[in-house]
Amino acid sequence: MVEIDAAVSAGDIIFFFFSSRRRHTRYISVTGVQTCALPISCLSDAFLQMGLLHPERFLGGRLILDKALAEQALQTVASPLKKSPNELADAAYELANVQMAEAIRTITVYRGIDPRDFVLFAFGSAGPMQACDVAKLLSIPKVVVPTHPGGFSAFGMVTADMRVDYSTAPMKHMAAIDPDELDKWFRKLEDKAVGDLRLQGIPDSAIEKTRTYHGMYYGQTWDNQVPAPAPPYDAKTLEKMASEFHEWYLANYGYKAEELPIIITQLTATATSKLPGFELGEIPSGDKEPSSEALVDKADVYMGHALHKGTPYFDRGKLRAGNVIEGPAVVIEELATTVIPKGCSAEVGRKGELIITVPL
Repeated sequence: MVEIDAAVSAGDIIFFFFSSRRRHTRYISVTGVQTCALPISCLSDAFLQMGLLHPERFLGGRLILDKALAEQALQTVASPLKKSPNELADAAYELANVQMAEAIRTITVYRGIDPRDFVLFAFGSAGPMQACDVAKLLSIPKVVVPTHPGGFSAFGMVTADMRVDYSTAPMKHMAAIDPDELDKWFRKLEDKAVGDLRLQGIPDSAIEKTRTYHGMYYGQTWDNQVPAPAPPYDAKTLEKMASEFHEWYLANYGYKAEELPIIITQLTATATSKLPGFELGEIPSGDKEPSSEALVDKADVYMGHALHKGTPYFDRGKLRAGNVIEGPAVVIEELATTVIPKGCSAEVGRKGELIITVPL
């Protein structure tokens, strides 16, 4: 079971300075489209202004970005704050990093889990741009960026196991539920889920069924998904579920409240059929120093309240296993950008993944 908590920090996130005296300032972003009459800008403008996005290599060079328009948009917000576009862009970047770090804290530190014991896995088009600085905020020592991070979710969609979920919401005290009634609820949901997979040509022999429920203590306003026991059910089933719920709560939150009734808010039956695994191939090996063909440009990058002149840009498709890149540097590919800040070091793995060491 995987728990997901989301923090919105995409390139189209808008930041603005509102003042009734500046109500009619025009906003033109890097695409040249006027979107609003307020003095606003967006995170993509900040990325471009800082040099994290290469204006001539976005989408593999198929879309040219106008840095002058990005600076113009940033200036509309920076001027009332008496800041330069670079300073505003850097501040917006740092604020986005803090947002993402806080989202990670909600599912780690606030649950008694130390993020320093983990690796930060960065994917998506913009995730690898900010991952190292987010890792620094959480004292996470390593960041891993997979091959083709911009298409990673799509890759997962086509390689993931086939799965169907059906749920119902009894909203009852666990102690008041009859074991036979509970089993009937689950079986009805399972029949629907299995039926959907059958319609897709999956034989019963290839289908696995699992049961879970969402429960919470009486008086709470949030619930948690917890595994439910497999059938058959009898009088001791609910006692076992209650005991396991208390222990699950203790393991995840650091306490339990056995004196409070448990409310079952939702029952879920899942039918799954596993697909054949997919193995990524290895890339050619190279020297520690990336080849001259991999170095596609050098430009100024503003990051960490400082201007880094002549920062190298590398084409990820031309990197080889064993290459090491010292920050500051930017690794670009068609659907993503990876930023390696000053002090960080990235090594290319056997399958093209970037393993970045973050100084703490």
